[in-house]
Amino acid sequence: MLIIKTKLPTKNLPIRRVLAKLFQSYIYTALDDKEHEGYRHPNGKVFKSMNFKIAYIDNEIHAKFVALNPENEKRLAQYMLMNSLKLGEIHLTNTSISIKERNSKIKSPMRVGG
Repeated sequence: MLIIKTKLPTKNLPIRRVLAKLFQSYIYTALDDKEHEGYRHPNGKVFKSMNFKIAYIDNEIHAKFVALNPENEKRLAQYMLMNSLKLGEIHLTNTSISIKERNSKIKSPMRVGG
């Protein structure tokens, strides 16, 4: 899991509604197009291979990103380090990225279906 924290120079910009779309478009510029399509389960249902949660409080943005393939998390972190985090025309300062290892195991099989 990637944990991303960044600050804005001003407080309470009216960006709350578009922030998730801006972050999602940034993710898809860093990762391959096939990641946008998702993962097809043998029963035919399509699941997204990644997920994120983003919050905007005062002048800080907090985002958590998780991917089915941990390599995508590493690729996104490297892309951010090399190209910095850009969300449209929003000026961001003091961005930090941390990687949290996932060590949870599924103890019982999961059922997918209706």
